[in-house]
Amino acid sequence: MYMNRFDEAKAVAETAKSLKVDAVGVHFSLYGMAALQGDQAAMQRELAWASGKAIETFFVRRLAFHQDSLGKIKQSRENARRAIELGKQRGLGEENTTAIGTQAFHDASHGLTESGRQKASEVLHLPGDIFPRASATMAFAEIGDTAQAEKILDDLLKDYPSDTATKYAVAPSVRARILLHHNKPAEAIAALEGARKYELGEMSGFGSYQVIYARGLAYLQLHDGAKAVAEFQKILDNRGINAISAFIPLAQLNLSRAYALLGDNAKARTSYQDFFALWKDADPDIPVLISAKAEYAKLQ
Repeated sequence: MYMNRFDEAKAVAETAKSLKVDAVGVHFSLYGMAALQGDQAAMQRELAWASGKAIETFFVRRLAFHQDSLGKIKQSRENARRAIELGKQRGLGEENTTAIGTQAFHDASHGLTESGRQKASEVLHLPGDIFPRASATMAFAEIGDTAQAEKILDDLLKDYPSDTATKYAVAPSVRARILLHHNKPAEAIAALEGARKYELGEMSGFGSYQVIYARGLAYLQLHDGAKAVAEFQKILDNRGINAISAFIPLAQLNLSRAYALLGDNAKARTSYQDFFALWKDADPDIPVLISAKAEYAKLQ
């Protein structure tokens, strides 16, 4: 799956199921591939498989995260609440913190600044492990609250000094975002260099694509369209690593901006259209979607 060999991956998964060794990871992978391919029936099959099991809360949470990444925020919030309730029933109280942390980052990425800030702040006062705090520092970095982002990141590195995703995905990408807010794109690119060999790692989900995406933003700020295209395309060429990641549609959007920067309006238009196709069911009032439509109109 991580190598985009989806037909082979599905065949292996079906073999596992036929041998009754279909572990949770098999069904997570099947759900991810179905999400990438827009196969609603297959997604529903995986959700049905999890229904009534202890693992159900995690599948519903995946559904909520996927909807959020596609701009379907109202639907996502409903399923996030459902995942939280299922988690409480199973004694998984920290599911609440994880859901809010992810919402914080998605809101920040989608231009919902105040909502992102409020949720990121809320996470810091709730019980939770590394995942929601990483989401919070990413959210604060995204909206430009660099002091808060640095503070949370320092605490994370102190509490989890050996965590690979924190050291080689979260930390460099957050630092790069902070430098970009200070208009230092060349320094941001340098800050990401030590993470290069890990940048296509799965990184427990929340770290996937971060380094590549931040480098692409830095090249956009440097007005180097060609290098920005290469970074965002790298994400799109490796969608199997984290099939429900918010960075996939965001990479598509910024690929459009990179082509526009190059003056290749034909490719820019096509890329914007691909983004709109991914976000065809998105809530219409999301700032990033409004901006994308305005940018696209200028290319006509």
